[in-house]
Amino acid sequence: MPGMDGLQLFEWLLEHQAELARHFLFITGDAGSHHLNRKIESFGVPVLRKPFQIETLLSECRRLIKADSVRGSGSPV
Repeated sequence: MPGMDGLQLFEWLLEHQAELARHFLFITGDAGSHHLNRKIESFGVPVLRKPFQIETLLSECRRLIKADSVRGSGSPV
């Protein structure tokens, strides 16, 4: 992504648009460093690692939408 990576985007969302952060899903093709993986895990946000099946992506999106409808639109992350 030009200008920032996914971690930077998520951290920006937490600070400026927290209501959007709960809809976040990390998708990565990079095995990443141990530090990167721990940082992502610390957010408690779902992660899909490439390659993945399209059904896995759809399932995660459905789960995020369902969780949001259960939480309500005003809940924090």
